[in-house]
Amino acid sequence: MHLWDETLAKNLIGCTLLIGLTREVGDSCSYEQFFGVVTHCDPERGITLRLEGSRKGNTYNLPPRICSRFIPPNRENTD
Repeated sequence: MHLWDETLAKNLIGCTLLIGLTREVGDSCSYEQFFGVVTHCDPERGITLRLEGSRKGNTYNLPPRICSRFIPPNRENTD
């Protein structure tokens, strides 16, 4: 399975992504959601979001892995 699709990465620029994180520490879990606009996609550094909402003004980097959950609207899943 390829973890980076350059064409898909280019199509992500300008898209808004909703991110949901679950952190497990021992027996407890914390959950967090935030969203932002994709500003950069790089196979080495990952996907950079310009955050919106309560985190507006911050950035967040996702790992350099693009799979079906990152398919923008109007694009077919080719996996």
